Amino acid sequence: MSLVKTVPFQGTKEQEEKLLEMIRAHKGQKGALMPVLQQAQDTVTTEYVKRTFEGLKEEAGVELYWVCLPMATRTALGSYEMYWYPWDDKKEESWVREL
Repeated sequence: MSLVKTVPFQGTKEQEEKLLEMIRAHKGQKGALMPVLQQAQDTVTTEYVKRTFEGLKEEAGVELYWVCLPMATRTALGSYEMYWYPWDDKKEESWVREL
């Protein structure tokens, strides 16, 4: 029976290196990669994650998932709301970019 591992990926070079090490070390086992993309993150990071995904498409045993969740994020932008929820479907009109 193969072991399935799921790895969150936020788009840093260090994470990519660790990810590649893990894929090589567990060759033949199934695994999944989930980038956790923030709604308002910079374009360079988003493009980097997309390129990394493209490079891993052909890697055997790796399943790729895009994840955009409304996770609570502390904010210092206002005094009325302590948290901001990226990708909050109830506030889609205030999103800074499309899914």
